[in-house]
Amino acid sequence: MVDISHESLIRQWDNLRSWVDQGAENAGIYRRLAETAGRHSDAEPRFYRDAELQEAIAWQRRQRPTAAWAERYRPGFQPAMNFLRESRLIRIREHRAR
Repeated sequence: MVDISHESLIRQWDNLRSWVDQGAENAGIYRRLAETAGRHSDAEPRFYRDAELQEAIAWQRRQRPTAAWAERYRPGFQPAMNFLRESRLIRIREHRAR
């Protein structure tokens, strides 16, 4: 029984490695977003721009994070999502103004 399980694990090793790498990447993107949102203030607004914003939007669409998932990595899910939404709205306004 152990040999069969071991062989199955070896055959799926590349998939497992890919899932672990993808999970670490998703967690890293969320942590950066939550940290940036935590540093954001009305006195010193700092919104995501360009590459940061594109990466975060693509991550949100791909990952579809939930508060339960996010709490495993860093508190502050709702402020982070609000910050991302505000960053996106500012980019839209800037493009319309041009």
